[in-house]
Amino acid sequence: MRIGIDIRSIGKRGTGDEVYTTQLIRNLARSGEEHMFVLFTDDEEIPTYELIQHLPANMQVVVIPPAHRAVWMFVRLPRYARAYNLDLLHVQYITPLYIRDMTLITTIHDVSWKVLPASVPFKDRLLLNMCMPKSVRSADHVLTVSHHSKEQIERLYPASHGKVTTIYNGGYIDPADRSLAADIDPVSNRAKTYLSYCGRTRRS
Repeated sequence: MRIGIDIRSIGKRGTGDEVYTTQLIRNLARSGEEHMFVLFTDDEEIPTYELIQHLPANMQVVVIPPAHRAVWMFVRLPRYARAYNLDLLHVQYITPLYIRDMTLITTIHDVSWKVLPASVPFKDRLLLNMCMPKSVRSADHVLTVSHHSKEQIERLYPASHGKVTTIYNGGYIDPADRSLAADIDPVSNRAKTYLSYCGRTRRS
């Protein structure tokens, strides 16, 4: 099977979309060579990224020239997908307006622009509100990361009923050498009050 994946979020150093895409590619790279993967991006510097430099032979990176994101998604990506004779195309959120002869899958992590509109920049919110109804209808399948998100997607976009699957995000574990534990100061390891914060690494 020839599978295309939109990897534009890699290198943006922003939201969980980049982590999701990075881990998706990292783990698919370990899955064997049964399928051919074509990884589409608009980042001309992506060949310098460590992840990309260590891809297996069945993964090909294709740089589609940068453009306004609507032009890139609605015009250029479908053209390249057809040129590479894909069987399946995976994107996140907004899909091409019209694509045929291949399965179209989108991952929708959440619908924050609907339920927490103040947390999403106005331009992004406008584009999502305009494009998501058609994207959900066009997608053959929708992936999301929690049952809560699935319920919200199905409530806000009735066309998604029957084609949403929840796949939890996998934890990324890169264990350190146990011998390094001896270098940890036991004084700093004592129980104390602390604040734990989970959020994005940049402002919108």
